[in-house]
Amino acid sequence: MENVERDILEEVVLPEDREGILTSKRYSTTAAGSVRREIRLSFCDYGGERIRDGEQTIVCCEDQKKLCKSHAIRYLERHYCPDCLQRHLPLSRLQFKILHGLIKGLQLSDIKELVRSRTEEFRAALSELKARRYVEKKGVSLFSYYEIADRGVLAWKTYSLAFENSELAHFVEEVENHLKEVELSHVTRSNRERH
Repeated sequence: MENVERDILEEVVLPEDREGILTSKRYSTTAAGSVRREIRLSFCDYGGERIRDGEQTIVCCEDQKKLCKSHAIRYLERHYCPDCLQRHLPLSRLQFKILHGLIKGLQLSDIKELVRSRTEEFRAALSELKARRYVEKKGVSLFSYYEIADRGVLAWKTYSLAFENSELAHFVEEVENHLKEVELSHVTRSNRERH
């Protein structure tokens, strides 16, 4: 009798491509009589990143998508994917920048300069923030100013975590640098006035 080498077990690792399914294993037999073990690993349904073994799997409370940590956004004690969060708490990147600037105490003119947007685009974003009750206009005519409302603080805080590893982190850094420059110029001016 001839000694023929034959596979008795074949193991295949694949991404789990069914939305909402965390991981799965399947055993089957092949036509040659060997056993095929299929292991499907968990990937983020939103961004496609691998969800590592031992890493907490987060599921969107609305559409049940599996989410990695970078795409899971916590809002009112529940996790959402970015798309579902936009339905509950809509906020564009420009609107986030405006809210961030207001929270940091900047004037609208300074915020507009830092965001580098066209005037009509900036005004439209500000109007939308006002319509959604994220900001309120206070005062009269030339003495009016915008103040961030509680709903705006909630939106800013929620999206701050979502945007911390995005290109908006650069904007947040620019605001901090601007505030340091303003503070430094006040200190310098104050020192000159004393002498």
